[in-house]
Amino acid sequence: MASSKPANPTVLIVGAGIFGTSTAYHLALSEPNPANVTLLDRAPFPLPPASDAQNHPLGASADINKIVRADYSVPFYMSLAYEAIDAWSSLPVIKSFFHRTGWVSLDEKGSDLAQRIRKNFKESGREDPTKDMTFEEVRESWGGLLREADFDGYGSAYWNPGAGWAEADRAMGAMLKEAVDKGVKYIQGEVVELILHEHEWRGVKGVRLADGKIVEADNVVLATGPWTSLTLSTTEDKLKMEKSARIERQVKAAGVCVAHYALNAKEKEKFDKIPVVVYGSDGWLAISLALASEWRSNISQSKHFHTQALFATRDLLSEDVLFWNTKGKKSRRMLG
Repeated sequence: MASSKPANPTVLIVGAGIFGTSTAYHLALSEPNPANVTLLDRAPFPLPPASDAQNHPLGASADINKIVRADYSVPFYMSLAYEAIDAWSSLPVIKSFFHRTGWVSLDEKGSDLAQRIRKNFKESGREDPTKDMTFEEVRESWGGLLREADFDGYGSAYWNPGAGWAEADRAMGAMLKEAVDKGVKYIQGEVVELILHEHEWRGVKGVRLADGKIVEADNVVLATGPWTSLTLSTTEDKLKMEKSARIERQVKAAGVCVAHYALNAKEKEKFDKIPVVVYGSDGWLAISLALASEWRSNISQSKHFHTQALFATRDLLSEDVLFWNTKGKKSRRMLG
């Protein structure tokens, strides 16, 4: 006999990062009764800002800023990114947090990454927004802010005016508040175990929290990012799963180092119009106008869990940003 499905199924979403928050938000728009949707996370509600070091949400998406662009070497990702940009540009709840500053992408000598990305633009059926830039043009544009940038090791540069950055934590906080205002329930707590149905083949029926409380729902969605392995581990043990079948053998989390620099009012005004600058695989630089005092650098020298720690320092007098790797070698001077 087939099991009957509830007329108005309840949904529990574990994890209030961008995947969990977005899921809750869209369910709040589509479900007849948003109160049937529960979002659970370790962070309190409302979400603290990314600058709150003590209570900062642990999700990677709860950051000061994130790059928004369609420049991908994989056509599928490019298509998804265009959908995202359309949403950033049109959804009232988040569009004010999107800043279309454009970006300059530098490609290392011998790399064909930029060529593959621009090939995808041409074959996507959309207008190719990119154009070549000489290093001299990069140096002299935007008031000469990049005039003394070091392009040693790079072979080409291109400009895409359609890219930009988003105030990630504010956008996510606004979307979460909208979902809760529409009726979605929010619970603060830490999941320690998934609760299975008595007949395991029926799947998961809820979660147990660190305080012993059990939260159940007809449908349980895990939006737990790099904590997915930890979240599933006790269940995998209970089911006596082979190591090769466990989630940690199927997906891996990636991490990068991020450095933030406080800018005074004069510096903030100076760097106001600079685009996102992508230094190939070395990382990128972006201004965060939302805080009016943050300069962010993402140092992309990590692979999966093998994150290489880098240390950054800034000489405010010369306005040089210098990076050293863990062996003490200077990496690159990025600003003039």
